[in-house]
Amino acid sequence: MPLDLHHNQFGIIKLHSTSYYAQDNSQANATNKIIVKGISKVIDNNPRKWDELLIYALWAYRTSKREATGVTPFNLVYGHTPVIPVEVNVRSSRVAQQMGLSRDDYSEAMTIEIMDGLDAKEEALAKMIIQKEKVVGHITKK
Repeated sequence: MPLDLHHNQFGIIKLHSTSYYAQDNSQANATNKIIVKGISKVIDNNPRKWDELLIYALWAYRTSKREATGVTPFNLVYGHTPVIPVEVNVRSSRVAQQMGLSRDDYSEAMTIEIMDGLDAKEEALAKMIIQKEKVVGHITKK
């Protein structure tokens, strides 16, 4: 895959790749297959409302742990597990704990959560690299 790396003064790396690359598309296809399978389960009784029900299939995908990373896509993006509506309505211990904190304590708790999220992202990246190396090693042995 041709990659073009550009560095700027802030240390940000811009990656440019071709629009079609079989290995990249296989990952997108695998993800789409999971989402299509999820939406097909959700729309069994209402196939014409697939567009309204898609959000539920996406939520399920985003909040389910991926085997390759050991964490959910939601956790990788936001650095914590999602608070689901029932936790707010029933007032789960997690929500109650956060609501009882002072502004400074809440800020400190969120900073710790962000740092934990960064650690989780690093671990997920390491797992993904190991997985990709296994795949490449398997392919080159054939």
